[in-house]
Amino acid sequence: MKTGKILLLLSVLSVFSLTGQQVTFRTTGEAVRYYEELVGTLTQQVRTMQDENAKLAGTVYELQSRIKVLEQNYQGIRSDVQTVKQMFETDKGDRARQFNQLADKLQKAAATPQQSSVQASADSSKGAGEEHQTEEYDLYEVQQGDTLYVISRATGVSVSEIRRANNLKKDTIRVGQKLKILRRKTK
Repeated sequence: MKTGKILLLLSVLSVFSLTGQQVTFRTTGEAVRYYEELVGTLTQQVRTMQDENAKLAGTVYELQSRIKVLEQNYQGIRSDVQTVKQMFETDKGDRARQFNQLADKLQKAAATPQQSSVQASADSSKGAGEEHQTEEYDLYEVQQGDTLYVISRATGVSVSEIRRANNLKKDTIRVGQKLKILRRKTK
């Protein structure tokens, strides 16, 4: 059997190389060396490919591990986002309630006169033993849409008393104007 292989090798002294070029050998030894070198080169290329394949397999494993970590992080972030959304919705409702409470307080404050320490003493020429009456005023800031009549109805003080306390000759008032609203007390 060995002689058959050798005869085959001897008969094929002209072959095509891997690059497609025709290679001609003068002796069988030359052909054997050529094929031994070729097998060595191919063996080295296979080892290089195996090493590269092992590196790529390691890189794929590392990337798969990173993907798992990223997926876990994504799930955690997604959960955090849901929590923040719920907190935002709760906070949004709380802020709306607070805003409405503040608006109610402001409306009540605008509707009720503000107290002030403005006092006028109505000293009359009464005797020392007689009762003494003082006039106290609340300050009211005129709001959009207010008229003396509206203020009068809200405070229970007549339009004429408001005009007298503020030295108004006409019923004309303006937004932001501060009016003294009379309060009667007996001391």
